[in-house]
Amino acid sequence: MYICIVNLCYMLNKIVVIIKLLFCILFFSQNIFAQSEIITKNFDGQIDDKIVKYYYDHESTSLYYLNSSLKLNIVDFKSNKLNIIQLGTDKDFLSTLPNNWVPNISLNTNKEFKDSQVMTQVHRKISELTIIKCSGTLYLVDNGGGMVFKINLNDYIVERHDLSFTTMNKFGGDVFNYKNDIYHLGGYGLYSTNSTLLKYNKEYRTWDEVVVSKQFPEPNGITNHKSLIWQDEYYIIGGNSTRNQKEVKNNNLLKYNFKDKSWSDLGILNYDFTDRTIISSNKQYFFIYDATLETLFSLNVDKLELNSYTINNDKEFNSGKSPEVAKNSIIFNCYHLYDRYNLMEDLEIKSKNIAFENNSINYFMANNNTYQASIFKSYLVSDFVDLKSKVKLVLFKQNKSRNEFIIPITIVLVILILNTFYKGYKKGKDIIIQKLYSFDEGVLKFKNKEILLDENSRLILELLSSNDQVSSNDVVGLLVDNGMSMDYASKIKNKTIERLNEKFEFITGSTENFIQTLKSKEDKRIQVIQLIKA
Repeated sequence: MYICIVNLCYMLNKIVVIIKLLFCILFFSQNIFAQSEIITKNFDGQIDDKIVKYYYDHESTSLYYLNSSLKLNIVDFKSNKLNIIQLGTDKDFLSTLPNNWVPNISLNTNKEFKDSQVMTQVHRKISELTIIKCSGTLYLVDNGGGMVFKINLNDYIVERHDLSFTTMNKFGGDVFNYKNDIYHLGGYGLYSTNSTLLKYNKEYRTWDEVVVSKQFPEPNGITNHKSLIWQDEYYIIGGNSTRNQKEVKNNNLLKYNFKDKSWSDLGILNYDFTDRTIISSNKQYFFIYDATLETLFSLNVDKLELNSYTINNDKEFNSGKSPEVAKNSIIFNCYHLYDRYNLMEDLEIKSKNIAFENNSINYFMANNNTYQASIFKSYLVSDFVDLKSKVKLVLFKQNKSRNEFIIPITIVLVILILNTFYKGYKKGKDIIIQKLYSFDEGVLKFKNKEILLDENSRLILELLSSNDQVSSNDVVGLLVDNGMSMDYASKIKNKTIERLNEKFEFITGSTENFIQTLKSKEDKRIQVIQLIKA
C-alpha cells in the first residue's frame, strides 16, 4: 500500500512537471522565438483593431500597423490582401528595456501571471511606437527618442536595434525617412520643446545630431507638427513650441534644405491651425481639413499656392464633428490606389508633380456595429471635393497686408508718373511753340523769320503778349485810342488777326491759329482773344 501511494505521488509530480513544461512552451511560442504563420485573407475594407500608429509605404502601396497583441498587419492595396503576422520577442528582450518600461507588479503575484502581465504591458508600449520603413526594413522608434527596435521578419520577432539611450525629449517629434536614412526632428521633453535634428546611424546604431548651417527659425523648437519632403527639401506646418509651460502655435511654413543643411522661414500662413485641424500630405501637397470637416485646403509647396474646396456632403468623412473625430483620424494620401498609372508611369512620376485632383484621400472611420473596428474609405480628390468650389487664397499673411499697402501706393505712383509725363509733354509742347514764334521788343518772328509789322499789328501783339487773354472790345478800344473810328478799328482788328494767322500757317505748317478767338468762360456772349498756347 505504501509503495502504491509513493508511486502515485511520483506520477502526480511528473504530471505537474509536464503541465508546467507545456505552459512554458505555449508562453514562449507566443512571446519568445515566435515562428508564426502568415495569415492572408482578402481585405474587405474592415480592420478589427484600434490603429494607434501606422506607416503607409508609397512604393509597395501597403499600410503597416502593429496592434497591442504584437500582430503586424499589412494591408496591400494593390492586391487587396491583408497579411497578419504574429510577432514575438526573444528571451533577453526585457533586459534591453529601460526600467520605466516594465510595470510594477506585486512580488506576491504568481510568476506565470507576472510574466504574462509584463509582456502584455510591453507589447502595448511597442504598438504605440512610431513605425517606419527604411531600406526595406520596418523599424519602431521610441516616441521619447533614443530607442529603436527592428521588426525581424526572418524570425518574426521585435528586437532592440540601437545601442543608444532613451533621451525623453523627443515626444511629438517627427520621425521621417529621407534617402533610406531615419531622421527625428524636434519634440518635447524636460519642460521645453527643441529643434534638434537627429539622424540614425544604422551601422553604429546610434543617433547623430545633424549640424546645420542655418538655425531653425523658431528658437523654442517645435513639436506635433506635420511635414512632407519635396525635391530634397523638408517642409513643416502646424505644431507648437513650448517654453516654461507656455505654448505657442506655429502658423509658419518652414523649410529645411538637405543639400546646404539650412533652415528658412517662408512666411506666416494665411490659416490659423487649431487642435482640431487634420493635416495629411502627399508629394508636393499638404491637405488641411478644417475643424468643421467641411472644407479642404490644399497647400502646394512647389508653386506656393493655397486653395480651398468644399467637401462633398455625401461623404461619411464629415458626418461627425466632435473634437475626437479630428484628434483620432487616420488619414493618408497617395496617387496610385486608382488605375490611372501603369507601372512604368508610376516609376516616372515619383519625383514629378501630381495634379491635385489625381490624389486620393484615404481614411478609416469607426464601425459602430463592431467594438474597436474601423472601415476603410477611399476617394479620388475629384470625387471627395467639389472642384468647382475652388477659391484661390493668399498664402502668406504678410503678402496680404503688403498688398493692401502696396496697391494704394502703386496707384499714387502711377498718378505721379503720369503727371510727370504730362508736365514733360506740356513743357515740350511749350518749347516747340516757343520755337515756332517769338515776339520781343516789337519784333515778330515765325521760325526765326522776321515778319514785317505795321503800327496797328504791333500794338495788338504787345497787348496780347502781356496778357493771357483780352476781350475783343479791349483790342478795338486800343485801336480807337490810336485815332480810329469804332467801325474801322473793328475791321482792322479782324484783318490783322486773319493776315498774321495765314503767315503763321504758311511758314510753320501749324494747323493751329497764331491768334485765337474764343468765347469767355464767364460770359459766352463776350469774345476773347489770345496768342497760341500749349
